[in-house]
Amino acid sequence: MEEQPTTNPTVTTEPPAAPGAPAAPEAPNPPATPTEPKPAKAKKSPLPIVLAIILAAVLIAVAAYLYLNKDSSNPSGSNNNTTQTAAATPAKTTDVDTASEEIDSAISSADQTSDISSSDLTDSALGL
Repeated sequence: MEEQPTTNPTVTTEPPAAPGAPAAPEAPNPPATPTEPKPAKAKKSPLPIVLAIILAAVLIAVAAYLYLNKDSSNPSGSNNNTTQTAAATPAKTTDVDTASEEIDSAISSADQTSDISSSDLTDSALGL
């Protein structure tokens, strides 16, 4: 058995350049391949995502039920107000004149000397 020289398939041999010819640029080295394979990622369980979706669906269902139940307990158009109010009558010019005279008399009857004494406005009474 004759031994054959081992060859590296990534190494290429080029013929020598002719004299006087410019030198060819060197080819970049190919990236080295890792010798150890990367460990496989652990598969995560979809359980937390499924539980979150179920919880959200339950909360939405409860909110919708409560909203619809609230509306059905008091149907529109029914009025639970049992007190009766008197019908409003439009104001007449005499009513406006009477109210104006009552307000004017209340303002003119205010007497500052009898309503507020001079001792009420002292610094000690005001806490100053």
